[in-house]
Amino acid sequence: MRVPFWVIASVFVVILTFDMSSFALSDSTQTSNVSAEIILNQLRNDQPVVYDHAEIVGDLVVPPSREEMGSQAEKFANSAIIITNSTFRGDINFEGVLIKKPIIMEGCIIEGDATFRNASFSNLSRFNSTKFQKQADFELANFTRDAFFKNSDFQGECNFNGSEFMKEANFNEAKFKVARFTDCQFNGYSRFGKAVFQESANFEGSIFLDGASFNQAQFIGKAFLGWVKFPGRTYFTKTDFRDYASFSGSSFGYIEFDEANFAGETDFLNSSFEGNVRFVSTRFQKDAIFHKANFSSNVNLHGCDYDKLLLHWDSIRNHIKPEETLYSSMKENYKERIWITDVNECDFDYRHWKQSIKPWTDITKVPDIFLEWYCGYGTRPLNTVLWIGFFILIFGLYYWSKGGIAQVHKPGWGGKGILLIAKKVSQDTFNVEYAPEVTNEKQSNLGRLFLSLKFSLFVMASKNTESLTANGGIKWQAIELERWLGRGLFVIFMYYVGDLVTSYFKPLP
Repeated sequence: MRVPFWVIASVFVVILTFDMSSFALSDSTQTSNVSAEIILNQLRNDQPVVYDHAEIVGDLVVPPSREEMGSQAEKFANSAIIITNSTFRGDINFEGVLIKKPIIMEGCIIEGDATFRNASFSNLSRFNSTKFQKQADFELANFTRDAFFKNSDFQGECNFNGSEFMKEANFNEAKFKVARFTDCQFNGYSRFGKAVFQESANFEGSIFLDGASFNQAQFIGKAFLGWVKFPGRTYFTKTDFRDYASFSGSSFGYIEFDEANFAGETDFLNSSFEGNVRFVSTRFQKDAIFHKANFSSNVNLHGCDYDKLLLHWDSIRNHIKPEETLYSSMKENYKERIWITDVNECDFDYRHWKQSIKPWTDITKVPDIFLEWYCGYGTRPLNTVLWIGFFILIFGLYYWSKGGIAQVHKPGWGGKGILLIAKKVSQDTFNVEYAPEVTNEKQSNLGRLFLSLKFSLFVMASKNTESLTANGGIKWQAIELERWLGRGLFVIFMYYVGDLVTSYFKPLP
């Protein structure tokens, strides 16, 4: 009798399921309490180490795999290590071990010290949701493949100094008491999203080649991220720095600090921003120091809130997107610092921007352009001197071309007596006048030019010109035009200077 194929297949699945469940039950029973020596024997024999919900008693110290006389013993592990949801009652020591197969310790509790100093992970390494109750030492470790420490809890000191991550490094939602990541090299993308650094966090001298994410991370203690290289896309969005934070000497590619909060002093001294940088809605509650910081691309400060921003205007003036509130807040910040130059330059750029966005149909645009060129709206007094000198030269050349200016000499002054002329008006009345003025008619062209320029200067400054007289070819209207032009230019300059000075004593709207 022929048996249908589906019947045979069903029976096979049932038998297989029964065998697997029996094996799992048996294995679970056998590994509920495991000696560390059993695991070490498995490693020596290159057998896979697979345990779940186990309690591992004793210190798991991987000895040298082969001893050589006169040289340091070589250590390696050629077994897959998969231990999940288990508790290590003693220490773990894989110092200097070359781990060739995947190592997975997830959901575990390590009650003793965990030492992986100078270890090499040639394959996948996963320590997700593992609690390191004492010291976790991964100094100088090398991770060839992806390294996962997601949601791990480092309750003692955590040391990754000098480690190298060739692929992705994932520390999302990890918790650190004392975190040390100095001089590390992260070649792949690095994730520290929602990580919590309870005491200090030190990343000084590290390199994040392919970018990093610290989104929503919490630095409760001091954060040291100085002299770090971030050439890739880096994110500190909604990151909370509750204590001192240092990025001194660090270099950035594209970087975002959107909605980040800096509760303590923040230091970007000598930092270099090569790509776009965003501080959108960032909050600096104390001093934010950007002294000697260098910006090479766009800087977005939209909605940035700060108490004391030590950032000179010339560092960012060519890299910002103009905004009314940005100019106002930055100018107010500089006024509080008493940085006169920064106030002036910020105010000039603000007025220039307002003038530039006016349409040519606006009748105030042309006067605005002149005022910008003339005195920089009161912020550039040297421009005023140059313009006044220009007008003096123009009118002086005009006077010279029309016959020039003659010097007037009134005789009698200087101790030689005064020559007077008395003219009889009526029988008992006389009108006394000075003697006729004497002018120097014989002048060289250079002398006439000099006197013309001198006369133009006196007219522009509204000074007395009685000692000089204009040639008959010069129109009096030209002289009056220069005199009123000088008065107008002076009034305009004093108005803007006064407005700039009084702005120091009143808050901006």
